[in-house]
Amino acid sequence: MDRQAAFPDESTYRDALQALLQLQYFYDLRPLDLIRGVIGTEHTSIEISKVEAQEIAEFSVNNDYFCIAMEWIKLLQKFEFGNNDTNLDGMGQRTPTELQVALIDKHDSNFEKNLGQGQAYMYTEKLGSHIEILPSSLKMTLSEESRKTGKEIMGTFGGGSFTYNHLALCNGQHFTKNEPQLYCWLDNKRHPYFAIAPLKMEILHYEPLLLRIYDIINQGWIKEIKEAATPHLSQAPDPGTSGNTLRTAIYAWLADEEIPGTPISRLIELIFNLNVRGSNASELLQVASYALGGSVSLHVDYLGGTKLANINVDIQDLVGAENSDDESDPDVLLRGDRMNDVKLGGYTVFPKLNIFVRPIKGSAVFWYTSLRNGNVDSRMLHAACPIIYGHKLIGTKWVHQYENFLTRPCTTDPWA
Repeated sequence: MDRQAAFPDESTYRDALQALLQLQYFYDLRPLDLIRGVIGTEHTSIEISKVEAQEIAEFSVNNDYFCIAMEWIKLLQKFEFGNNDTNLDGMGQRTPTELQVALIDKHDSNFEKNLGQGQAYMYTEKLGSHIEILPSSLKMTLSEESRKTGKEIMGTFGGGSFTYNHLALCNGQHFTKNEPQLYCWLDNKRHPYFAIAPLKMEILHYEPLLLRIYDIINQGWIKEIKEAATPHLSQAPDPGTSGNTLRTAIYAWLADEEIPGTPISRLIELIFNLNVRGSNASELLQVASYALGGSVSLHVDYLGGTKLANINVDIQDLVGAENSDDESDPDVLLRGDRMNDVKLGGYTVFPKLNIFVRPIKGSAVFWYTSLRNGNVDSRMLHAACPIIYGHKLIGTKWVHQYENFLTRPCTTDPWA
C-alpha cells in the first residue's frame, strides 16, 4: 500500500496541541523550557516562536486547559522572544491580557460544576480575586492529598480519566510506601525448548500476578512485525463510541500467517501453557505505534467476560505496551513485544498495584485480566503514559478465556 506524504490538516494540528498540553500537565514541563527546545532532559533543535506560543495560549484558553493556559499567558507577558519572530499586531489574535481576562471568565463561570467533576486543569479557588497571586492548582492539592492519605482520587481530561497516583507513577514515583518487592530468575523448566536458552523472568507483583520476561523476541522478529504492520496502521476508534478507551496511537492487527517467521503465538503457548492458536483461542496480534504525546487512558482489558490474560511485547525500547478493548472475547492478555526506542515517557502504570513498568526493547509483560470466576480483575486497571520524546511500538496478544478453561479452571472464589 503506497502512502503519500501530506500536509497536516486541522485535526492533526489540534491533536498535536492537545498532546503537547497533556505532556506539560503530566510531566510538569515548563513553557520556558519548551520554547527553548528542552523536553524533559532532552535538548532539541525545535524551538517555539512567539506566534506559536500565542497559538498555544489561544488554544488552551478556548479548550479549558485553565492552569496550563495561565502558564503560557504569563510567559507571553513576561518574556521577549527572538528578534526574528513575526509581529502579532494585525493578526487578529488577542493580547496576553485579553486572554487572561477570557480565561478567568471561563474558569469562574463554571467553577462549581467543573470542580465537582474533577476537571484536571482547574484551580482550587475562583480566579477573579487572585490575579496577582494564583491559588493552588487542583492537581497540586489533590496530588498532595493522595500522597498523604493513600486514597485513589480520580481526575478527568478530554474524555479520559486518571488518578493522581497514576500521574506520580508516570514520573517514576511511588505515592505509597509499599514499593514492589521484585524477584528475578532464569527459568528452563517450562518446556525443553528453554533448556539451553532459559527465560529471563521477573516478578513485578505476586498477587495479582504481574510478570516480565526479557529478550523474548529478537531483532529479526521485530523487523518482520514492523514491515507487516506499517502499511496497515490506522487511527484508533473514537473514544466517544461505546466501549472504546481514550487512546492516541495508530494500530494494525496481524494474523499469524502474515508474520510466518515470527511465531509469537507458539512461543506464548510454550511459556504459559495456554491455548493460543486454536479456533477462536486468541485475538490477532495488535501492533500499536505511539509518537509524541501518545497514550492510553485508565482501563481494564475486558470485553464481555472473555479476556483471560494479556501479553504486551516491546517492539521498540522504552515502549509501554497497552491493550485495546477489542471486539472479540479474549480472556488472556499477553502484552506484546516492545520494539523500538522511546527516550522519555511511555511507562505502563498500574495505580491499584502501585507499579510502573519501564519499556525495554524485546521484553514482554504478562498478566491475567480476569479472575478464575470469569469476572474482570479490577486490580489490573492500567494506563499507558504519554510519550515525551521518542517513538513507542508494541505488540499485544489477547488470549480467550473459554478456550483455556482446562489450563486455568474456574472457581467460585471471588478473588482467585
